[in-house]
Amino acid sequence: MNNMKNKGFVITVDSFLAAALSLFLVLLAFYYLSQHSFTAWNTIDLLNTVNDEATTLEKTLLFENAINQDSVEGLSSAINYSPEGYCFIVTITNLDSGAKVLDTIKNGCNAKTGSSMVAYKIIGVRNDSTTGIYLAKVEGWIK
Repeated sequence: MNNMKNKGFVITVDSFLAAALSLFLVLLAFYYLSQHSFTAWNTIDLLNTVNDEATTLEKTLLFENAINQDSVEGLSSAINYSPEGYCFIVTITNLDSGAKVLDTIKNGCNAKTGSSMVAYKIIGVRNDSTTGIYLAKVEGWIK
C-alpha cells in the first residue's frame, strides 16, 4: 500500500514539472514575439492599401470627375473614408504642361511620419473638344 502512494507522488511531480516547462516555453515565445518588429509586414500592407486606394479612385472615375469639375470635393470625401490609421495625399498633374492641377490630403493628416508608398495612375480626359493626359499620384503612410 505504501508503494502506491510513492508512485502517485512521482507522477504528480512529473506532471507538475511538465506543466511548468510548458508555461516557461509559452512565456518565452511571447517575449520573443513582443521583441520582434513587423515593419516588413507594415510596408507590404501599406503598399497594398495605397495601390487599392489609387485603383478605387480610378475605377470610380473620381480622378476624371475632379479634373472635369476642377474640384477635389469627391476625392477628399473618398480618401476621408479610407481605412483608419492611414494617411493619403492625392496630387493630379497635367502631363502636357507639367502644372499641378489639384491636390488634397486626408483630414487629420498633416505631416508624413516614417516611410511612405506611392501609386501612380495615368488618366486621359476628354473635356468638350479638348483632350488632356494627367498623372494622379496617391501617396500614403501610416499615422
